Amino acid sequence: MKSICYISASTLPSRSANSIHVVNMSKALSKKYIVTLYARTTNFFKNKSNLNKVYDFYDLHKYKNINVKLVYYPFPRFIEFFITIKFLLDNFVNLKNIKFYKIISRNLFCSYMLSLMFSKNFHIYETHAPERGIRSFFQRSILTREKSIIVVISESLKNILINKYKLSYVFYNNIYCFHDAAPLENINSSNNKNELKDKFSLKKNKLIGYFGNLYAGRGENLIVKLAKKNPHIFFFIFGAKSNNFESHSKEINFDNLIYNEFVPPHKTISLMKSMDILLMPYEEKVYLSDTRNETSKWMSPIKMFEYMSSGIPFISSDILVLKEVLKDKYNCLLAKPRDENDWNKKINFLIDNPGFGKTLAKNSFKEFKNKYNWSNRANSMIHIQKNKNFEDFINYVVDSKIFSKGLMFFNYRYRIFTKNYIKGNFKFYLYKLFGGINFKNKNVLDIGSGTGIFSIYSSFAGAKNVYSLEPEDEGSSELMLDNFF
Repeated sequence: MKSICYISASTLPSRSANSIHVVNMSKALSKKYIVTLYARTTNFFKNKSNLNKVYDFYDLHKYKNINVKLVYYPFPRFIEFFITIKFLLDNFVNLKNIKFYKIISRNLFCSYMLSLMFSKNFHIYETHAPERGIRSFFQRSILTREKSIIVVISESLKNILINKYKLSYVFYNNIYCFHDAAPLENINSSNNKNELKDKFSLKKNKLIGYFGNLYAGRGENLIVKLAKKNPHIFFFIFGAKSNNFESHSKEINFDNLIYNEFVPPHKTISLMKSMDILLMPYEEKVYLSDTRNETSKWMSPIKMFEYMSSGIPFISSDILVLKEVLKDKYNCLLAKPRDENDWNKKINFLIDNPGFGKTLAKNSFKEFKNKYNWSNRANSMIHIQKNKNFEDFINYVVDSKIFSKGLMFFNYRYRIFTKNYIKGNFKFYLYKLFGGINFKNKNVLDIGSGTGIFSIYSSFAGAKNVYSLEPEDEGSSELMLDNFF
C-alpha cells in the first residue's frame, strides 16, 4: 500500500475540533493507504499506555493502517515548529527520495518548509483560517507558489484569502474547497433514547440536544431562554460545562436543562440519534477557545455534518457561510441568530409537524451519505487534478506572440527574451491587473477587448458569462477572432 504522511498541529487526545478533524481524515485515508499522523502530546512519558489513551479516545484500535507519532512539547507556542523538526528528522531519507505518495499538512510551518524544498506537487496544504502577523507571511508564501495545492473548508474562506493576498487566477486556481464532514460509520450507530429516558425519569417529553463546546458565540444563552420558555421539553447540552452555569441556575429552574460532561467523539452519534431535534444556535460572531479568533465568516462546523448524519431534524442559525451547505426547509430549518421567538416558533413547528421533520432529516442524511462524509472528502483531496487548460492558455498566448516582449521588424515580432521569462511576465501582468478579484459566477463585459486575452482569462477564472466587444468590422486589427476562434 502507498504511504501518506499527515502532519498536524493538534494535541492528542483533545476535545478540540482540529484534533477530531485530523483523526477522522486519517481514519478515512487508512482505508486505502498507510497513514502516519504527527501530533503533539503534553505527556513526557511515551509509553504504550499513553498511546492507548489516544487510541481509546478516538476509537483507533481497529484502524491498523494508522501509525500515530506523538511529539512531546509542553508549551503553548511554537508547536508547529517542533512537530515540523521532528517530522523532518524522522523522514529525511523518505523526503529525499520522495517515498511518500502524498503529504497532507495542517501545519503552517511544515507546509512552508515543504513548499520551499520541493517543486513537485505531492504536498497538500490545508488551512481553516486566514493567518495574522508573521504567520500571514508564511501563508502568503505558500499561496503564491504555482505548484502549491491548497485546501480550504468553505468558498467564503477561499474568497477571503483571494482578497487578503490579492491573488490572481494564476494562484487561486490552486485552491480547492472541501467542506468538513462526518464518518460513514455513523450510519450503523444506534440510539440510546430509552436509556436517557430511564436515567432522567422522562415519559413522553420531547428531547432537544446541543453538542459541542460552549465558547463565546455558540448560543448557550439562547438555549437557556428556550428551556425557560418550554418547561415541557427537555434540553440536553453535551460538552464542557459553562462558566456561566452558576449564574444561570439562579435565574431559572434547571429541571428541563441538563448539562453533560464532554463525550468522546465516537460516542456522540448515538446520543444525537436519541434526540427529537438538534440545535446549532450560533450567534453573529463565533469564537474559538482563545476568544481572539472569530470564525463566523468562513467556518465549516463538524457539528453540522454530524447532525446531518444522525437522521434527526435540526435547526441552525441563518449565517451566510453555513448556507453553502444548508438550505432552509430542505435539509434543515434556519432561524435568526439570538432571536428566541423565531427559534421557539421553529422548535414547536417541528414538534407539531413530525412528518416535515422526517423529510428534512432524510434530505440532510442523503447529502451526508453522497457528499459530506470523510471518505468522500479524503478521496477527493488525494485525487485532486490541477487544471492544465489554463497553462495551455498561457503557452498559447506566449507561443503565438499575442503577448510578447520583442521587436517588430517588417510586420514580424522577433522575441528577445526567453519563453519562460515571457510566461512569467505575463502571469505577473495578470496578477497586477486582477489580483484579489474572484470572477466565479460573475458576468463580465470587456469593452475594447483587443486581442481577447482578458476575456479568455475571465472565462478560465470562473466567470458565468463573458461579453467581449471589439470593432473588427469597423477596422480593428487586433484579430481577436483569429487568435482564439
